[in-house]
Amino acid sequence: MWVPELQPDLTAAVVPVGILTTSRYCWAGCSFCRLAIPLPKVPLSRAPVGLTWDQVEAAAPDFDGVTMVKLRGGLSTSQSFDYWIHFIRRLRKHFSGRLMVFSPIELWQYHMVERRSLRDLLRLLKWAGADLVGPGGSETWSDDRRTRWAPYRIETREWLQVVEVAAAVGLDYAVAPMIVPQMEDENWDDYVAVLRTLEPDHIEVKPLQSEGTAWSVMGDASVLETAQVVHRLRQARPELTIYVRLVEENAGDAAEILGAAGADGVVAPQWEVAP
Repeated sequence: MWVPELQPDLTAAVVPVGILTTSRYCWAGCSFCRLAIPLPKVPLSRAPVGLTWDQVEAAAPDFDGVTMVKLRGGLSTSQSFDYWIHFIRRLRKHFSGRLMVFSPIELWQYHMVERRSLRDLLRLLKWAGADLVGPGGSETWSDDRRTRWAPYRIETREWLQVVEVAAAVGLDYAVAPMIVPQMEDENWDDYVAVLRTLEPDHIEVKPLQSEGTAWSVMGDASVLETAQVVHRLRQARPELTIYVRLVEENAGDAAEILGAAGADGVVAPQWEVAP
């Protein structure tokens, strides 16, 4: 196994982020998800109510203590897309940093359910103050693995269609490869091949944290496995910013190894507000 040579000046920075979760309920049932509460696919009008601004105000999150806020959630919430546009406009009065909103998965659902064009949805997000759309759905671009990992998520071609429109209206996007234990080299060759055709704002590597997921018997992806993938991605796209998503308590310990492998930062959630 390749091991990076540690150098103190290459230690990755810890990037503090805040999380606003629109809904913990989701019908997709992705194997690697440990955040969502499974819910059968029902009409959105019968889905639970998602996050409200009153809940955000009651939680009083420290917007000044984070450099990015992520608005993310499951696929089951009864609020319309326009509700979230007004929510984002309100959020922008309190937070001036980088704002990541939704992902191609959520946006594709609104596109299909509300029968609105992707261009209109993404232009509204841009108008509301969003900086970039989230990376959900980019864990793998292999249709075979996507079928096994997340069979109800959008297909690769649909994900790529959303980010193409996002870029056209002036929104950035991110990608987030998923690392599972003992993945073969060809998995990353496939990923890099697609990555070379894209211009994401950044890469956010997601090591599997399997506790509470359908993959709990697999264990977690190790720091060294993560470092190997970061090194491969850095060689393929040296100009791109590479972050690694870690739980806060592990972020500082891993920063030296991941920085030596080529990571610019480790993303560490500082707080979450959820319904």
